[in-house]
Amino acid sequence: MTIKYLLGKFTFLFLVLVLIISCSQNTEFTVDELSWIDVYKENDVLIFKNLISKELDTLFIVKKEVYHPDYDWFRHSEYIPHTAHLFYENKKYKKLDHPAELLEIYKRKPDKEARPLIKYLGSTFFTEEFTLVFSEVTLETIQKSFDEVYTFRNAKQKNHRKGQDANPQVLFWDKEYGIIKYVTYEGDIWERVNW
Repeated sequence: MTIKYLLGKFTFLFLVLVLIISCSQNTEFTVDELSWIDVYKENDVLIFKNLISKELDTLFIVKKEVYHPDYDWFRHSEYIPHTAHLFYENKKYKKLDHPAELLEIYKRKPDKEARPLIKYLGSTFFTEEFTLVFSEVTLETIQKSFDEVYTFRNAKQKNHRKGQDANPQVLFWDKEYGIIKYVTYEGDIWERVNW
């Protein structure tokens, strides 16, 4: 084999590689899919009040990312996924890594709907398993009503252990405001009190 032959082979393989990479397309979130993460901005502060003990807890939105990751030969096919993450810190809940991920959206293919994964205070909520509450949800603390509220149950409910009683079992998510209320395994009801 001559150097000319090897150089020609290398050039051919390089061109094939460039062609494959250039053929990959970015997926893009729809406005509806992006609305899940757009309810919050960095530095938003949400204050929740326990209806029984009157105790307050604070959630801080610390980081919001929407991006296309670098192309990965082993993970990506012809499409580069659109990815979004929302991170938070919690004043009271010390068991979490800080900042903790609140919401993740991953759109692998343009023709597939991206559904977010919500993680809050040690509980995980899959949005494939949501229920849209058509009747109004009214917060007792401030007498504020909401029309379009999704109700989620903890996806890992079967794995619930006794030490996790303060974790949310049910989460109420409004399309405009995000988390408005949650109920723990202990039965404590926490409602958002700042708007």
